[in-house]
Amino acid sequence: MKCAVYGSQGHYGYIREAAALDPSIEVAGIAGAAEDDLEPLIKAFPGAAVYPDLETLLRKTQPDVLGVAPAFYRAAGASVYAMENGVDVFSEKPLAVNEKELRELVAVWKRTGRELAAMFGIAFEPWYLTVKKAVADGLVGDICLLHGQKSYKLGTRPDFFREREKSGGLIPWVAIHALDWALDFGGEPESVSAVHSSRYNHGYGDLEISAAVLLRFESGAAATVTADYCRPAGSARHDDDRLRITGTKGTLEAVDGQVFLEDESPKRALELQSAGNCLIDFLEKRREGKADETARRAFRATCIALAARHAADEGVLVKLTKEEMDITR
Repeated sequence: MKCAVYGSQGHYGYIREAAALDPSIEVAGIAGAAEDDLEPLIKAFPGAAVYPDLETLLRKTQPDVLGVAPAFYRAAGASVYAMENGVDVFSEKPLAVNEKELRELVAVWKRTGRELAAMFGIAFEPWYLTVKKAVADGLVGDICLLHGQKSYKLGTRPDFFREREKSGGLIPWVAIHALDWALDFGGEPESVSAVHSSRYNHGYGDLEISAAVLLRFESGAAATVTADYCRPAGSARHDDDRLRITGTKGTLEAVDGQVFLEDESPKRALELQSAGNCLIDFLEKRREGKADETARRAFRATCIALAARHAADEGVLVKLTKEEMDITR
């Protein structure tokens, strides 16, 4: 399986991890855009040829899959170009930073018949797979309430983070992970509302530093999602991811990489599942002819993130129909 990588932002590390796990995955070449420092890519993929631009990268390497990880506002265009040139796409999320580009991406995906997945690597962490199994095994019963947390250090961010049109904002970049979890467990959403704020963003232009999202599902369940760049600089870890699911039989809580179940028995830790890898999962589904589900998941998560951002911008409740959420129909 021949891969190429375009861009040095975000989570291209999932590609490096997959190549280390599966020797059949070859990273044949790398390239970047104006904002990209190629040195991290060169270190991550030693031996891969370096090319000056995306067009040359694809023409010279003829990859099966392109890893797309440039500045976020360039991702949709790179994905469109790859699919139009017969290459499947493994893209950073969000897939697009606005609705127009997202719809164009969906249209090209449909027209070309190429495959697509997003870099939702957290969904393959041991703790998340453990939560998935516990829910599937019926340990919490019917889900009533979910809460997902994404908390990061702000650190030093590239300049494009200062402009909403280029970064997409906090909800599509950070909260989208937990929104994906909510969709995974909650089902069909009916509405979304949100707030966000750029107060105390340390001079990063219009970058929001905190956000809260509320989802209501057809089942009657609700989900809250919070995201922030407020994690203290001295914290041991860059991130603090948490997920809490409350059901009719019990509560699951994932924190610090562990999963705890509380039901009629005392609160206890569950044995963790083995880790997976999002690129390897995509390639397996691609071989099995099941990759449509990876694309639909990526499109739905991007759609809900953009809807939540709009709700926060306008201070409104956004009603969601099945047609709006499944824009691949």
